[in-house]
Amino acid sequence: MKRNSLVSIGYSTKIGTKDAVREMIKQVTNSSENFQNPAWAMAFCGGNHNPMLFFDTIKKYFGNIPVVGGSAPGAISNTKVGYTGYECSLTVFSPSIEAPYIISERQLPENEHETGKKLGIRMDKYARVTADTPALLLYGYSKNTREKQLLNSGSKLLEGIQKYIGKPDIPPIIGGGLVSDPQYSPPVIFDGYEVCTDTAVCLVFSENIKISTETTHGCISGSGFFEITKCQNGIIYELENRPALDVLLQRGFNEKTVILGLAKTNGRTNGTPEDYTVMNRKLINLNTIDSSIQLSEKDCEEGDWIQILSRHKRNLLESTRYSSMKLMESLGENNILFTMYLDDVGRTSKITGTDFEEAYLVQGAVKSKSPLVGFYTGSNIGVEKCGSFVQACTGVLAAFSLNIPGSR
Repeated sequence: MKRNSLVSIGYSTKIGTKDAVREMIKQVTNSSENFQNPAWAMAFCGGNHNPMLFFDTIKKYFGNIPVVGGSAPGAISNTKVGYTGYECSLTVFSPSIEAPYIISERQLPENEHETGKKLGIRMDKYARVTADTPALLLYGYSKNTREKQLLNSGSKLLEGIQKYIGKPDIPPIIGGGLVSDPQYSPPVIFDGYEVCTDTAVCLVFSENIKISTETTHGCISGSGFFEITKCQNGIIYELENRPALDVLLQRGFNEKTVILGLAKTNGRTNGTPEDYTVMNRKLINLNTIDSSIQLSEKDCEEGDWIQILSRHKRNLLESTRYSSMKLMESLGENNILFTMYLDDVGRTSKITGTDFEEAYLVQGAVKSKSPLVGFYTGSNIGVEKCGSFVQACTGVLAAFSLNIPGSR
């Protein structure tokens, strides 16, 4: 457990849901009266817990404060990492710092863009977002019950927010697509006051809080680029005017390939895209009848490009070490309220085969500089030079600091 005078974080691996919450409450309230009556809380419960009981136990102790978060395969703290489904974290915030503006919308499957539109309009109207008001977006995965396919609402949700936020200067948005377990079972989400499903919740922080981020990667290119020449709703039918699956099979694609890179660009040189950012996308379905492939996001369009990506153990560890050290060294120890690590569950050592958890490298970089709250996700929203966008199989490390004039 780690705290400073404004933020306190608890962690538990207890099997009993009430026991886990009580242990964390004792941890976060043990040293200071600041945390007996916090302004708000952020909580994540392992997928094997009872989320309603988890949420209600927190609310019963602290009263009617907003509690934001939801279910997750596991959690990460300054000293602990786990994803057995029983790991939990609880973060409480002192009334001495301004609480974020919390906005939630029920998101219907197949209607993510409209949900994003509603969030963007409300963020502009009520939260009065600017380029200096960072935001945290939590949203859910869902499974198509008829086709049993994994669907991720992140890209269309984010697109709706950015389009309807009402101003050219979009705030930096980070976020996570919540899942309940490594099999990507649909999550529950805590929207502040209720336990929900099919919901997106956005926390808009004040200009007194600044966010600094780095994205950790772990894939390498396994092919050149192929232009998408026919697609619909995340299903790619043709690459280079040929059946998509046939093209990939001829270029080194095999049954172990689960990640593709999607590149959007306005220009090309000698048949390849230029001035682009590759966004990782999970491959969720192969159709041998029509030779189509399906991505977990539905943001691909004709004229975009894809390439085969491969998980790479050394690259994953080196990227995590470098990016986390770079971020923490750039900030020093001044004014950091807390650090958050949103870690795709596909990066765990159990899945990637690394000798140790890459989250240990994040812990080593953060050390005692700030409280660390982390949780495993199905996908993440990171911030790059070109803005915020959804990625699969990445981690997003974000430091939330007090925005004091003259500070680094």
